[in-house]
Amino acid sequence: MTRQRLLLVASLLAVAMGFHRTARAATTTYTGAWAGGTIAAGDTVVLDAGASVGGPVQADGVLQFNQTTALTMSQSLTGTGRLALTNTGTFILTGLASGTARFDMTAAAANGGLDIGATGTNALIVGATGTGTLSVTGGTVRNGLGFLGFGAGSFGAATVTGGTWASAAGAAGRILYLGYSGTGVLDVSGGLVTNANGYLGFASGAVGTATVSGGSWTNRGTLYVGGAVGGSGGTGTLTIAGGNVSSVTAYVGSNATAAGSVIVKGGTWTTSANVNVGTSGTGTLAISGSGGSGGVVVVGGTLAKGSGGTITLAAGGTLHIGSGTTSGGLATDLVNSGAIVFNRTGSGTVAASISGTGSLAVAGAATLRFTGTSSYTGPTTLDARVHRHGRHPQAAVHEEGAGVEGRGAGGRGLRQHPHSRGRHRRAHHRRRDVLERVGLFRRAQLVRPGRGRPAARRRKPLPLGHRRALAHRPRGESAGIRRRHDRVADQLHGKLERRAPEPGR
Repeated sequence: MTRQRLLLVASLLAVAMGFHRTARAATTTYTGAWAGGTIAAGDTVVLDAGASVGGPVQADGVLQFNQTTALTMSQSLTGTGRLALTNTGTFILTGLASGTARFDMTAAAANGGLDIGATGTNALIVGATGTGTLSVTGGTVRNGLGFLGFGAGSFGAATVTGGTWASAAGAAGRILYLGYSGTGVLDVSGGLVTNANGYLGFASGAVGTATVSGGSWTNRGTLYVGGAVGGSGGTGTLTIAGGNVSSVTAYVGSNATAAGSVIVKGGTWTTSANVNVGTSGTGTLAISGSGGSGGVVVVGGTLAKGSGGTITLAAGGTLHIGSGTTSGGLATDLVNSGAIVFNRTGSGTVAASISGTGSLAVAGAATLRFTGTSSYTGPTTLDARVHRHGRHPQAAVHEEGAGVEGRGAGGRGLRQHPHSRGRHRRAHHRRRDVLERVGLFRRAQLVRPGRGRPAARRRKPLPLGHRRALAHRPRGESAGIRRRHDRVADQLHGKLERRAPEPGR
């Protein structure tokens, strides 16, 4: 009986040791030809210097590319495991079914490069029918079309903390889909993501989410957040907490079945052309900030809102209309609790009504006419070179109805730029008194830099014999402007001298 028990215990130990040996992960390193095959879960195959792959690979474990030169794999790569790039070489995948790499696995580029196709211009799907993940922490991934979450029910995620993910940089048709029919998630905290058009939640039922807290996401074409113009749409959400996002044009809520949301609470979102919020579907744009690092939205064209759109400019957020060119317009009424900056050149009309407690600034050489019924109570800042009556060749603001210039129905008054000190400020204050008296400077008032109260106007008659002081002017004015102000001063002093009492009377 004792012998039988010993034999039983020995058999159990042998079985346990056998199972242990089977479960232990194995790492195999190749420096020559490898025929390919299956990499079991938990196992690793390392393609070191000199290695090549001669057959299809199903990577349920880890396939590690660790070379300093380029290696082309003309066989298929499938599986649910992991592809890891750990050296400076480039792994080129050309064994693609229908010219497309389909990853229901994890691809991690910590170094080197991963090219989809011989020239890095074939399509890459991360999450074809299942779950796929792309991680770029220092290397470069190059492909043509890019998909995160391709099929219905699929899930694809990409995390970029360094390096570059380029959907065929320079090619016009290389689009990035976050949620084509499934769910796609993009998280950028460093590095660069670049593509042509970008779609978040492309088809009906699709969900696309992008979060940018650092680095840059560059859309060389149009960015669609929620659906596509003229098609069916899903749900898209873009959150910017840092870094930079850019595109040419943007649609937030692109069609009747789509819903899009853009939240900018840090960093910068820049478009060189128009931004349309809820013009076809449901769209929301929210700009805010806190702690001195608010979100900034720069619209190089026109900001427009449809019936399904909502735009919120909260405290700490900044909205730039224009990017220093002749373009830039606000085509929707806006409640401003943050800051609006018109940064453009040339002349233009702002028909939108602006309300709220936020500030408004005009920067650049622009002439703007505000025709809306504005009622905002925040300060209005103009460039130090601005002559408020609109006759100076630099920027100026005009008012019709309840516009921005003067107290009227909107604004706490005009605030000089912080650099407006010394000679320019004193000369402008003297000039203002002259112009007020001849009707060229009507209701506008100045707010001294650093103070909240308007500068007191001088109501007493101007003293005689101060013609030179009144005609004083800052440098940089054209000859025509100088002659005009000299003429105004002459006319005003002529009137005062004629009205002055004779001595002894």
